[in-house]
Amino acid sequence: AAYLTVNFAAIGFGQLMLGVYPVAGADLFLLAGLLVTASIVPIALTRATAPAPHGLEAGVGAQVLSTSPLAVVGALTSGLLLGTFYSLAPLFAARIGFPAESVGLIVSSAIIGALVAQAPIGWISDLMDRRALIVILSVLVAASSVAILFLQHDFFGIVAGFVLFGMTAFAIYPVCLSHGADQLPVGGDMLGLSAALLASYGVGAILGPLIAGFAFQVAGPVAMFMFTAAASIVAAMFGIWRMGRGPVIPPEDRLPFVGMPPQTQPTTVGLDPRSERPDDVFVAPPSPPPGGTPG
Repeated sequence: AAYLTVNFAAIGFGQLMLGVYPVAGADLFLLAGLLVTASIVPIALTRATAPAPHGLEAGVGAQVLSTSPLAVVGALTSGLLLGTFYSLAPLFAARIGFPAESVGLIVSSAIIGALVAQAPIGWISDLMDRRALIVILSVLVAASSVAILFLQHDFFGIVAGFVLFGMTAFAIYPVCLSHGADQLPVGGDMLGLSAALLASYGVGAILGPLIAGFAFQVAGPVAMFMFTAAASIVAAMFGIWRMGRGPVIPPEDRLPFVGMPPQTQPTTVGLDPRSERPDDVFVAPPSPPPGGTPG
């Protein structure tokens, strides 16, 4: 939770720097470089040992796809949405006529929306069928995308649309990872699940900007959110289909939601408290604790 809070807060408030200093030169890039360099200092001074690498079993991706296809499709959709957002959202806001300082506010509103929504969405996901929640989140992403298109020339309207987009689009991946964790058998490999979903997210994060960028060039800025709306609707339809393919997992058999962004590296699974549960859901890998992606 602390990691997620710092991560999203830094990304969100970092966008606001566009409004306090001119963007024409390289000064902001140099400042970012200095901050990155300074962030290495506490890591270099720590006495903690690095986690030992943990190998993945062959065919883990196919296993995850067969046991939890909605988690894989949801992670892919999350990559399509967030890859497109990070690549094109500032350009979208600039192309429809907003100045640099407003662009920073608009983009940061989505990140801040993502930050404040993680806890309540996580609480809800522990109480209901996560498949239904994935469907609801996907529909809300589509609705926010359409709202942004209609309100694109109203600053407060577009900020509200971006907040809703951030609250929902950024929550799809952690809910999908929690849903996939629910499907793990006793002794299931959380690291393998995380790696498979990260790979699916990565494919989406590559394809999203390519497809949406081409559409952006051909049809203009509106193509960006037309693409996110279409991708979300497809994910929602797949989720509805999957809901009819199996029973609801009872609440007592679900792992607790842990809100983590998909941009995390595969060497941080130790941050996920679910990797420390050796009881009825899955068994953590042997000591020393391996790395992987928290969900």
